[in-house]
Amino acid sequence: MTQAPDWAAMWWVIPKGNDAIPFMQVHISRDPDGREVLSEDEQAPYGMKTLNQSVDQPVAVLRRAGGA
Repeated sequence: MTQAPDWAAMWWVIPKGNDAIPFMQVHISRDPDGREVLSEDEQAPYGMKTLNQSVDQPVAVLRRAGGA
């Protein structure tokens, strides 16, 4: 029995501004357009887990990045 292919895409996001921190975005999906989100169990064969991280930045940094 065969399975339908899974699609993996990975790219760096480089935000505008000198103080912005680049981050990596990764999607694994059965849809080639990447619109489906696989569960943790479905990601396990790839050795991946979903992890969201964020960084707090002072308001002054955000204002500079916004041109204020």
